[in-house]
Amino acid sequence: PLRNELQAGKTASGVWNTLPGTALVRTIASTPGISWVLIDAEHGQLNDTNIYEHATATASRGISPIVRIPVDDGWWIKSALDSGAHGVVIPLAHNAPTFRAVVRASKYPPIGIRGFGPMKSHHHCLCRLTRHRAD
Repeated sequence: PLRNELQAGKTASGVWNTLPGTALVRTIASTPGISWVLIDAEHGQLNDTNIYEHATATASRGISPIVRIPVDDGWWIKSALDSGAHGVVIPLAHNAPTFRAVVRASKYPPIGIRGFGPMKSHHHCLCRLTRHRAD
């Protein structure tokens, strides 16, 4: 949803969420006119389980889940993407070496180091399974 709106040159409105609770995020994601929900684990009270639950609940409403991870760490990047995040915000990323490390953690080999684990983000990965199996 977010990518389509941006590619069409439209304004993409969303909501920033720092609170746990899937009922809350489902309500937020049902708000008319939004295309994304930012799930803030840097300043919010959210752990990796909350991120998965929020991303799944958000995507099930046709809204793009974007995750701001708590720290600049490859494990958090991979976990957010495996949880179904359509995008990841990296806190305090200010230089080229950090950006290169983020890309490596986000991409599959040979470009990156991310492992293929479709169990969480099945709504994303199964349609691309053949491509990954060929690699």
